[in-house]
Amino acid sequence: MGGKLADRRSLMRVSMRHVKTKTLAVETPSVRTGRRLHPWPIRIMHWVNAVVMLIMITSGWGIYDDDVIIRGFHFGSSWRLGDWAAWSLNWHFAGMWFLVINGLIYLAYGFASGRFREKLLPIRPTEVVQTVIDTLHFKIAHQDITVYNAVQKLLYIIVILAGISQVITGMAIWKPVQFSELVWLLGGFQTARVLHFAGMAVIVGFLIVHVALTLLVPKTLWAMIAGGPRLKPSGHAKQSHVA
Repeated sequence: MGGKLADRRSLMRVSMRHVKTKTLAVETPSVRTGRRLHPWPIRIMHWVNAVVMLIMITSGWGIYDDDVIIRGFHFGSSWRLGDWAAWSLNWHFAGMWFLVINGLIYLAYGFASGRFREKLLPIRPTEVVQTVIDTLHFKIAHQDITVYNAVQKLLYIIVILAGISQVITGMAIWKPVQFSELVWLLGGFQTARVLHFAGMAVIVGFLIVHVALTLLVPKTLWAMIAGGPRLKPSGHAKQSHVA
């Protein structure tokens, strides 16, 4: 009897060790392989877009100065890319292709990966109002950079739509004869120019707010460089519960 009891105890110990090892094997990889807040495709597209937008905006100011929309309003030479309109146009056209290609890849990735749905939706008006009130009272929470507040979501959606608008109005200005129907839909060539200028102002406003928030919360900048914290997989909790 003593020998049988000893055998049973040793078998139980082996079984318990096997269960623990199996549990660790299931849980550990899921934690280690959790995707980062900003996967590498997002980081690459973000920094490409940052450089291209600076080129597009500053070269656009050089083009604007050649035929102003607001009388008496000019951009100083230190703010323009290109010594004169022809050089500014060359820079603008060069940046345009990078902007369009990078933008199309970004949109495709955002929809295909579900990132837009996960990060930018839903947006509730009450949350937007509350976030604005909190901001005015300097009560902005930055502990968890993996979650966007309602105003951040709204601003990202606005700047994405503004970017799409810039491409459409830019095409109408670039090829008004070839895209004559588009020019007509926009209300004419001069209206297309005004809309293009307004879209630029929206994007510049977004960039000012974006950079200001980055300076206030430096860890968001590092997250866009290194990827940020790893996110727990959505199915991790369920798997652990089943195990």
